[in-house]
Amino acid sequence: MRVILYMKKSIYTLLLAVGIFTNSYSSGLTFYKNDPGDTVWTASTDSIILNKAFYLFAVFNQEGNIREFLQQDKVLEGIADQKIKEAGREINNCNDVSCYASLLKWTPHEIYLIGNELVNMADQNATFRDRLVHVLEENGGYINYEKYGYAGMIRAAWYDCALGTNYILNVYIKGMKPIYALIDSISFAPNDPHFKHLIYESFHSTLRQLKGGHDLFFALPIRMALLALRLNGRNEVARYEPMKAGMNALPYAMIKHTQWAHYRYSAILIPGEGPERVGVSLNPVGAFRCRLAAKRFKKGLAPFIITSGGHVHPYKTPFSEAVEMKKYLVDSLHIPASAVIIEPHARHTTTNIRNTCRIIIHFGIPIQKPVLIVTDTAQNNYISSIDERNRVELGYLPYAHLRRIGPNETVFFPVQACMQENPFDPLDP
Repeated sequence: MRVILYMKKSIYTLLLAVGIFTNSYSSGLTFYKNDPGDTVWTASTDSIILNKAFYLFAVFNQEGNIREFLQQDKVLEGIADQKIKEAGREINNCNDVSCYASLLKWTPHEIYLIGNELVNMADQNATFRDRLVHVLEENGGYINYEKYGYAGMIRAAWYDCALGTNYILNVYIKGMKPIYALIDSISFAPNDPHFKHLIYESFHSTLRQLKGGHDLFFALPIRMALLALRLNGRNEVARYEPMKAGMNALPYAMIKHTQWAHYRYSAILIPGEGPERVGVSLNPVGAFRCRLAAKRFKKGLAPFIITSGGHVHPYKTPFSEAVEMKKYLVDSLHIPASAVIIEPHARHTTTNIRNTCRIIIHFGIPIQKPVLIVTDTAQNNYISSIDERNRVELGYLPYAHLRRIGPNETVFFPVQACMQENPFDPLDP
């Protein structure tokens, strides 16, 4: 199990956290339209992050019966009250933001106790158990945990959410280096007094709001984690929702009319390449990959091209690789806009493939057909041996039968496992 693997590797040294104190926190999920480079934190951003990275928390908030059971549980209430009281006592003794993060993070003991109580609730209350399991399985965000039974799935989902929350607190409040520090790190200098003041005031405000007793047991850490993402301007995960609208509206509409039997592949995937230079929208290597893919598209190998790549290089770039590649394909290579799907979230080669699999499943594209990756020779050679990186970073393989078939081509089949969410990468979960 991925959670146990993280624990065995002392993941608690990398504990994470999450939170916010906006009115949208408990609201239903709404979306805003595509806006490449948009860094505005809209009223729905928090809900989108919860649904995509912390789905268990979203279910706890939004499912009325489940929420009611959780609010009535005295064990969870006691753990949450104790955490709030300790934070209230110690907050004024903190000399730096690192201390605030430590007060907010879930401890290993708390994580263990809450996991046990959630499983106990499921054991003792069939209504709670059946509804929670149904909603989680229907979403698919914990699909790789379903084999452990309802108790294992609930515990693993909770561990992921708790540890994912701690990760955000460590990186975006405490300032610890993330796995990919050049592109994902905190936006503030160490000991920045303005940032410390913002966190202090927000912490106090959140504590005051939670004294009313209407929030669920995980509210304090998750609210502050979401706030940390907001202060750091890290809303990449929400900028292009809903994915079936905006730049994807035309190709999505074409899917239902596609004669799939006429094509060897369901889609051609072009992985993005960051330009590395400030102000440059499209890397020449990305443009080269587009030209390779366009030739194959014009031969009729697939009905769609999927451009994949988020706001990655350089740090906090306003340009999405996927968006810029689609512009190039349409404007310069004369590929119909209705044939190009953007996947504007991927930050690594692993998630280029994983997110493409998700697009295929969400959009109703047949998963029985292979996907063709088209890229430069160097990346193609790398992709052909990417299994181990996927196992380490994602905990599973988001594809099946990945096989290099030429200097610039690799094929794979999408699998349902790709739906597993990853709160340890909050910018692309």
